[in-house]
Amino acid sequence: MVPKISRDDKRPEKPVLKCHKCGSTSHLANTCTKKSKINEVQIIEEVQYTEEKEDSDQDLAVSEETPVEDYSIEKIQAFFEVKEGHTHLPQYSEYLYNLINIHDARMYAIEGHEVDITLNIDRPYPPVIRRPAYPASTRAGEALEKHIQELIQPGVLRNAGHNEKVEVTTPAIITWKNDKARMVGDFRALNTYTVPDKYPTPRIQETLTQSSKAKYITSMDAFKGFHKDVLTPKTKKLLRIITHCGIYEYLEMPFSMKNSSSHYQRMINAVFPTELSEVWLIIYIDYIVICSGSCSLHLERLATVLDNVTGVNMKISLNKCNFGFEKLKALGHIVSGLSLGIDKNKVAAVLLRPIPQNKQKMMSFLGFSSYYRQHLKDYAILAKSLYRICDQQTVFEMTQERIKAYEKIRKALTEAPLLLKPDCNIPFKLYIDACGDGLGAVLHQVQIIDDKPTEGPVCYISRQITPTEARYCPKQMYFLCLVWELEKLHYSLDDSVFEVITDCNAMNSLLNMKTPNRNMLRWQITSQEYIELT
Repeated sequence: MVPKISRDDKRPEKPVLKCHKCGSTSHLANTCTKKSKINEVQIIEEVQYTEEKEDSDQDLAVSEETPVEDYSIEKIQAFFEVKEGHTHLPQYSEYLYNLINIHDARMYAIEGHEVDITLNIDRPYPPVIRRPAYPASTRAGEALEKHIQELIQPGVLRNAGHNEKVEVTTPAIITWKNDKARMVGDFRALNTYTVPDKYPTPRIQETLTQSSKAKYITSMDAFKGFHKDVLTPKTKKLLRIITHCGIYEYLEMPFSMKNSSSHYQRMINAVFPTELSEVWLIIYIDYIVICSGSCSLHLERLATVLDNVTGVNMKISLNKCNFGFEKLKALGHIVSGLSLGIDKNKVAAVLLRPIPQNKQKMMSFLGFSSYYRQHLKDYAILAKSLYRICDQQTVFEMTQERIKAYEKIRKALTEAPLLLKPDCNIPFKLYIDACGDGLGAVLHQVQIIDDKPTEGPVCYISRQITPTEARYCPKQMYFLCLVWELEKLHYSLDDSVFEVITDCNAMNSLLNMKTPNRNMLRWQITSQEYIELT
């Protein structure tokens, strides 16, 4: 039986930050004067959650002079608060429960669709990679043994045997998330031999805008979806992991393989060809989002998705499902039918980190912030100096200018606005600007929200300029900015009415120039596809 779904079973929204030395909630470990009572300090990559009453909203403006360590615990905790709407399906809870219960028997069936996967090896086949097992603590060793037995029982793993010749051994490690252990094979050496499968995965930001005007949003997460791909005999011999308890062989596709995501994305796209073309279904690897404008249509679409899911013997993690919400967390964002926001829980973890002291940590920060660049004004210009020190030929040195740029990006992440979902039936406003450091623009739109006309951003875009472009005169720079942004925002501006707003008074004369040079002529031809000359 499937447990009934209620609001009480939902993941809590607010964390409790504690000092790992003394357990106090009044300070963090970096300011604690007591000695640690823990022999091994676990590195927590995500903040753990616990249920508490909501506090009042607080001002969370970040000062450029304030270091990360000086943020108060109260402000950090208040920053985690995300106002999520209630589910729209309480009156249909019994119907929803029966719908899930009917599909549950088939979701956990033994027989199902099999996909044969052969890994292509670019070097001599098979490669000889013999690596010893990693040392493990008592806690990690016990978790590893338990996890192996859990995978042997359903047929994901098997003992490789003592009489077989072993050419490839990959060490297995245990990762922890919310006090739950997960075994992962360290396939980095084998991945270097694997020819990448370049099957494209969806672009997340553009995909999430498909839920425009949706009043009902459901998210589902596949349960160990990669293990549905059955491996060929040659591939099984390559995917052998070694632990302190022995050598084991994967019978089904594991995590952390180079082509695992591509194989799974191809398989799941083949299951929902019609639904994906109708745009109401969003699938990013093993994450499924259903969007609808009415309750009856949403329940019908949910039943369709569950039918297709169970038809290929896919399992769904019910504890990770959210049915019929007006707003929910998805892929690092807060998604609703009207807007798209940043998940503040993800950003708050960055506030607790010190300033990066090497290239690897700086690249990690830039990768995280770049994921949300559509929410950040002039991101490319702000991050210009930080990208330069990540170059291999540049010595890493955090100057005052770079520290200031780092603080500005961190502040921009905390103050990032909600982005409106674009409506092509409403005129847009395109604000453009250009300078010697880069190009930037923001696409605005006036929409009716709560019976009031509200103007807000749809997306921010920016980029750095090349050394050749840096020699352009201001007029050419603005024209370059206009043409680049028209091409970049083609998916929103194509066949739409929009107004270009800029402080360059010579823009009209540039569009109507009678004797343009080669660059200007090319830009004029490109802009005429979007702009009517007057």
